[in-house]
Amino acid sequence: MNELAVTERRAVYWMDVARALHLCGRPDKAVSALLAAEKEAEEEVLSRPVVKELIGEMVARDRAGRLPELRQLASRAAVPV
Repeated sequence: MNELAVTERRAVYWMDVARALHLCGRPDKAVSALLAAEKEAEEEVLSRPVVKELIGEMVARDRAGRLPELRQLASRAAVPV
């Protein structure tokens, strides 16, 4: 398996972890997982519709703005805050 495929698999893993953590009510950990995915494959992660949807859901729930990293991530993914 080439390095690109391995990198993409790691990014997908972190995206899946982020979704699971979000569904379990752990937004802080979900943001950390999304940041790990972004670190693996930035363009791949930030351009995926499913990631944009997840970020949008998380922003909507974080009305108090307790997760500044989430707002920054939303900006990089072009998700309205």
